[in-house]
Amino acid sequence: MPPEKQNSALGSQLIRHTLKEQPIAGAVVFVLGDPGFYERFGFRPVVKARCPYDESNEHFRALGWEDEGEEFEVGYDVVFGGGVRFEI
Repeated sequence: MPPEKQNSALGSQLIRHTLKEQPIAGAVVFVLGDPGFYERFGFRPVVKARCPYDESNEHFRALGWEDEGEEFEVGYDVVFGGGVRFEI
């Protein structure tokens, strides 16, 4: 969100709307960003899934994810510069 639009509730509205729309509604969603912002929408810290862009995983959150099983690294679609995509 551009700095001039922050604290306008626009970001929150976009997140709420997006999480209700198909194919996102009910899906596992990972985000990388401000933990305080995303935790308001139910996103929680993850340990087993590792983010290659956040060494400490401090800013990596998930919604609808059961943090169990073996560790793995989340891939990113080519449009985000990753080239590898994991389907969960």
